[in-house]
Amino acid sequence: MTAAAAAALGLPAGALVAPGSGDNQMSALGAGAVGEGAFVASLGTSGTLFGASGAPVVDASGGIAPFCDATGQWLPLLCTMNCTLVTEEARRRACCTLVLPDPVLAGGRRCCAP
Repeated sequence: MTAAAAAALGLPAGALVAPGSGDNQMSALGAGAVGEGAFVASLGTSGTLFGASGAPVVDASGGIAPFCDATGQWLPLLCTMNCTLVTEEARRRACCTLVLPDPVLAGGRRCCAP
């Protein structure tokens, strides 16, 4: 940091500055979702859907958060809680009807107990 910037911010001259960002912003950057129309869906404890936007998305209901992304654009983000329970139930229902195609890996068995 320059001496002038440090003085303006009340920090010591020569203070080190490192860039950073949030987890969803960095996920979008790492996935290459930095252009209009590219989205990331993250399914875990929470479920999120987000993608870069050249303009903020203002949602009066508050369902979509108007975050900034790691490239200087906007990153509208929709989030739901307890997503893991939904994906686990979908896996349980679907998987019990599937048979893995490789008999060496699956031994001809179903991928989960009925």
